[in-house]
Amino acid sequence: MKFQEFIQTYPRFQKFNVTSCAQELFHFLSQPEIVDRMIIINDYGKLAPLDGIANEIENQFADKIELKSQLAARQMVGAMVKFVLGEYGYSPEERVSVKNSSIFKLAMRYKFVPQEQKMALIRNIQAAKLQQQ
Repeated sequence: MKFQEFIQTYPRFQKFNVTSCAQELFHFLSQPEIVDRMIIINDYGKLAPLDGIANEIENQFADKIELKSQLAARQMVGAMVKFVLGEYGYSPEERVSVKNSSIFKLAMRYKFVPQEQKMALIRNIQAAKLQQQ
């Protein structure tokens, strides 16, 4: 996924195209580990995907792109989440309250639509035996 594809899909956020912070945020949201956390909290926690990563976004990006003061910046974060999860087959389902954030109040929950899936996460979980002391 590329930031420029996001901007082409959501041209109303074009003004953020000139800032490297918006690109860094998009890269953050596109990381497989972050996508995995968003999907898990959406599917199993029954919360908005943003609930699982809001604190990190606030800590890393709030001051850089003025998330507290600019509604458009917060909306851009939501659109980025929608764009990223859309690649994995997730479509907006309902608006819910964000519980783990001081900046974001509402966000979308998503439903999985297999026929819309373009990308998949491949989890590689392994168990290792611990040595006895």
